[in-house]
Amino acid sequence: MAGLRLIALVLLCCAPALAQRREVQQPVTVPMAAPPAPMAASVRNGAELWRRGEWAAAAAMWRPFAENGNLDAMFNIGQAYKLGRGLPKNEAQARDWYRKAAERGHRPAQANLGILLFQSGQKADALRWLKQAADAGEPRAQYVYGVAHWNGDGVPRSLVTAYAYLARAADQGLAEGRSAIDLLTPKMSVVERTSGWQLASALAKTDGSSGPLASIPSPSALAANAPVPQTPSSNPAAIAGKAATPTRPQPAFRVQLGAYSRRELAEAALAAIKSRSPALLEGVGPILQYDGSLTRLHIGTFDSLEASKAACARFTAAGYSCIPVDAP
Repeated sequence: MAGLRLIALVLLCCAPALAQRREVQQPVTVPMAAPPAPMAASVRNGAELWRRGEWAAAAAMWRPFAENGNLDAMFNIGQAYKLGRGLPKNEAQARDWYRKAAERGHRPAQANLGILLFQSGQKADALRWLKQAADAGEPRAQYVYGVAHWNGDGVPRSLVTAYAYLARAADQGLAEGRSAIDLLTPKMSVVERTSGWQLASALAKTDGSSGPLASIPSPSALAANAPVPQTPSSNPAAIAGKAATPTRPQPAFRVQLGAYSRRELAEAALAAIKSRSPALLEGVGPILQYDGSLTRLHIGTFDSLEASKAACARFTAAGYSCIPVDAP
């Protein structure tokens, strides 16, 4: 055994020398990849975490910035509370954070605060914030403010004002604004639409846009270029003989849940509501209204505007976009 230990010691002592006398291929060691560096704290990186679905991490990153007065971070914390992502769902907390940012001029926060207040019935405060955001060019605020004027909901009813704000929202690409304009236009005279278009153009100049509406032509120009319809001649006496006493049509209202470029899209949206929220459709019938370019998903019909608003509130509470509309 002593001899074996001695041989082992000799080999250990001689290994470096052997290495000097002949070239030996050494194994290549591949260095392990370093772990990724932690993401630096910033509002922008918090937004990246949010996009990845790492909501709690995003909210935690935004919190110190929000508490130090960063307006975007304040708004984002409000969103997290509103949606219940990364923070417990809490509408009061969401409203408080929106208000902090809104009071310092953050337009999306003003719009969200106005919408939350409007939905909770605090319409005077809501409309103040909505108008402030709408006049500054926020399209969602323009849409809600326009619909309020259309329905006379918290403000005097004015189709001209409604047209102006809805046209601004539509011109900025808001699909709901375009759908509302398409519904409102047939209910207005050329003079009313022209006044609304002029007001919308004035709003565009004050909210930082380049000028008149780009996607909605002037109604007065369209009317000037339209062909003059031929009036058929007829026997007045014969017409008088056929005339019946006119009856005043009863008002009818619906709620619109969407406007779609293809009928199958509207049918798919209706199927999703039937699957997810069947109770909302109890006692009312869905209607697919085709107007030549869009298929509109309506629910109704209701005898009063108040009934359609109440139905709309139920759909909104369930997470659906909804506006009360006149039945055709």
